[in-house]
Amino acid sequence: MKKLILISALLIFACEQKIEHYISSGNDKAQEKDYNGAIADYTRAIELDPKKPYYYYHRGKSKNNLKDYNGAISDYTKAIELTKAIELVKPIPSATISLRTKFYRYRGNSKLELKDYEGAMADFTRAIELDPNDDYAYKIRGDAKNSLEDYKGAITDYTKAIEINPNYDYAYLIRGDAKNSLEDYKGAIADYTKAIEISPNDDYAYKIRARSKHEIKDYKGAIKDYTKLIEISPSYYKNYYYRALIKHEIKDYKGAIADYTKSIELNPNDDAHYFNASLRRYRTPKIRKDYRDAYKNRARSKHEIKDYNGACEDLKKPKGPELAYRDYCSNGSNDAPTFPY
Repeated sequence: MKKLILISALLIFACEQKIEHYISSGNDKAQEKDYNGAIADYTRAIELDPKKPYYYYHRGKSKNNLKDYNGAISDYTKAIELTKAIELVKPIPSATISLRTKFYRYRGNSKLELKDYEGAMADFTRAIELDPNDDYAYKIRGDAKNSLEDYKGAITDYTKAIEINPNYDYAYLIRGDAKNSLEDYKGAIADYTKAIEISPNDDYAYKIRARSKHEIKDYKGAIKDYTKLIEISPSYYKNYYYRALIKHEIKDYKGAIADYTKSIELNPNDDAHYFNASLRRYRTPKIRKDYRDAYKNRARSKHEIKDYNGACEDLKKPKGPELAYRDYCSNGSNDAPTFPY
């Protein structure tokens, strides 16, 4: 009898060692972004012990990283079910509650990727019920509401996340975005400013604050933010391009030409000088949407300072249709042609 017990104990120990090896190996592979290899290891661990919730949780994360969102949801659901089953047998320690909160959060994230916003919100709400101080759960539920264009509801959740974690810079950023969507530009600027105070080199915060400042006609403030962006990323051509748009609007045509020129120098062959479609999300009607690219916009600024030959040359640049410049350029340098756009 003792021998059988000893053999059983050794077999259990050997099995546990194998499981530990597979989980450790899976974690290492996941860290190295070998998600298929990680999934294979986690699956072996599950085959040896199918009752451990966090094995499914880890496998679900790897599936999510491979964009197998349905597979990830299935694993997170299994982890939740197993945790509930354990809870029926014995009290759940706080560490396990924290882990179950993660299961709901991660499953909600996968549902978000599938645009199942209602299902995602249900999971985030359950996570909040389990841990009312989970700032991330409030933040991500706010994201789901934002996707449903419930901007006021999103702002409420982002505000709660900030109350829990006053240094949550990302929550300030996305609350600012929601305020932008409600055309509360001053409120958005205040949030972006707070995010910048927490993370002074956050280029997104400067960029979107500049657009909000543009909305309230704080052109100098917008230019100042784009200038800061250029300090942070001096080789990123779009920052010069957007600053040029505003300089043109305030009739600083020479300044605009200099910025368009720098934008073209940094990225001369990219027709993505086009007006960024994402600006439409933030409703910036004063930056004309028919400003198609840096050459055309530079031509417009040259036209304003009566450099008609220079404007003509820019209109002939790549992507400019012949009809757009033919009549303009045929007028000669002494006349004042009508700008074609």
